[in-house]
Amino acid sequence: MKIVTFLYLILLSISDLKTKTVSKRILFPGVMVLCGMGTVRMFTCGESVWEWIACLTPGLVFVILSFLGASVGRADGYFLIGLGLGFGSEICLKTMGLGLLFSALFGIFALCKGWNGRRYKIPFFPFLTAGYLICLLN
Repeated sequence: MKIVTFLYLILLSISDLKTKTVSKRILFPGVMVLCGMGTVRMFTCGESVWEWIACLTPGLVFVILSFLGASVGRADGYFLIGLGLGFGSEICLKTMGLGLLFSALFGIFALCKGWNGRRYKIPFFPFLTAGYLICLLN
C-alpha cells in the first residue's frame, strides 16, 4: 500500500505543478481510502484514541491555517490527515517535516533568483512526495 500511496502522491504532484491546485475528484477518493485504513488499523491493532488524534493533528493544523487565510493549501492538509490515519503519526510527521524543509530550501533559492517575488505560489505536493519517498527508503 505504501507504493500505491507514493504513486498517488506523484499523481497529486503532477496536478499541483500543472494547475497549482488539486482536483477534489483526484484528492478525496485517495484520502478516503487512507482514512479507512486508519480506522481499520485503530480497531484491529488496538491503538488508543490519543494515537488517532496524534495522527490527525498535522493535517488538521494545515486545514485550520488555510481557513484562517494562511498561504497553506487545504488539499495538503486533507492528504496529511489521510496519511496520518493510514500510516501513523510518525510517517506523517516525517513526510510533512521533510516536505516543509524542501519547500523552504526551494523558496530561499527562488527568492535569491528573483522568481516572481514573495507571492509566488509554490506547489507543496512535490515536496511531500520527496519527503514520503525518503520515508519509504528508510
